[in-house]
Amino acid sequence: MSDRILIVDDEQPLLNGLRRRLGDFYDLVTANSGDAALAEIEASGEFAVVMTDMRMPGMNGVQFIQQARTVAPDSVYLMLTGNQDQATAIKAVNDGQVFRFLNKPCDHEHIRRALDAGLEQYRLVTAEKVLLHKTFTGAVGVLTDVLAIVQPDIFSRTTEIESLVEHLRQAIGAPDRWEYKLAARLGLVGFTLLPERQRRKLETAAPDDPDLRDILSSSAATGSRLLEKIPRLGTIARMIREQVNVDGSCTVSLAPQENEIIAIGATLLRISVQWNWLGRIGMSNKDALLEMRQLFPNLHQALLDELERNPLNNDNLTPITLNLEELQEGMVLFEDIMTRDDSRLLRRGQRLSAVALEKLLNHYGNLLSTDVVTVCASSCPVDMANLVAATADE
Repeated sequence: MSDRILIVDDEQPLLNGLRRRLGDFYDLVTANSGDAALAEIEASGEFAVVMTDMRMPGMNGVQFIQQARTVAPDSVYLMLTGNQDQATAIKAVNDGQVFRFLNKPCDHEHIRRALDAGLEQYRLVTAEKVLLHKTFTGAVGVLTDVLAIVQPDIFSRTTEIESLVEHLRQAIGAPDRWEYKLAARLGLVGFTLLPERQRRKLETAAPDDPDLRDILSSSAATGSRLLEKIPRLGTIARMIREQVNVDGSCTVSLAPQENEIIAIGATLLRISVQWNWLGRIGMSNKDALLEMRQLFPNLHQALLDELERNPLNNDNLTPITLNLEELQEGMVLFEDIMTRDDSRLLRRGQRLSAVALEKLLNHYGNLLSTDVVTVCASSCPVDMANLVAATADE
């Protein structure tokens, strides 16, 4: 917690006098203009108390405080004013921009009392925020721990999703916000409450599957309803709800408004979860990237490039061997499909489309080296996947 004080005034002799009189009592920094003060805050971080003169060339005290608050919102701001500036100063106090103002000329004891009051106010505000943050973080931690116990297979993925959300955030240059991290941790809450058949369908559905949007909407709406009841999680709830509207586009500004923050969070979360699902069903990176472009028609190039740098994790897949007649659209190949003369028809990690199935069943069936095909169990319908799991347990 900072106890540093910044004093801003264009009169250098005044600054020198304050430093001599107050330097023994406080960790004091001075700046002779609003621009210099902003540079000092940017360079060394937030000050506990900032006292500024009202009348300065270039940037007055109110303008300076308005800009300073964007980078140091918790600092306590005091203002030195002349009689002619009182109307402006009073408005600044009433608008909540300034904690206290002092009339010039002002003796040093009066300034000391004001600075001490500012330091105390800063300690109260920051102590309350730290307490709230620790309580909030602990409560969310308990929630995610319980969900991990109830649905271990699903919530074991959150570490991978959190990591990818952070990589994607950096790739587009979005600000580092706690909301993005928490959305990654809680993004699958609604997904856990879907019936198993719908969960499987959502994970394995091809981009053109007509049921995909409806199931995603149901999952997102459920998760959003649960979280919006918790104080401070309204923005996270909206990020989760807005996943269904993500098209891959992304706009990042220096001072984003809430709607932009929500749109970015929804995009980072949706793309990270989808990429994780494609790895879970065994798709190759090449085919997964093609599918991401199809699913998100306006996918930001920086996001696409970052996905290429984060290969899918599909090392722990379970194979299942099926006859040609048992194959279904959407299944992902665990092994290449080869002809008798060792030519490759379809490659490992490729999702079976309607066209590929048609070729296998009606055109290439007699040319195959074997009449069975090995696919990833995680890409199969729920009944078939459960059969594989039961066989493995035996």
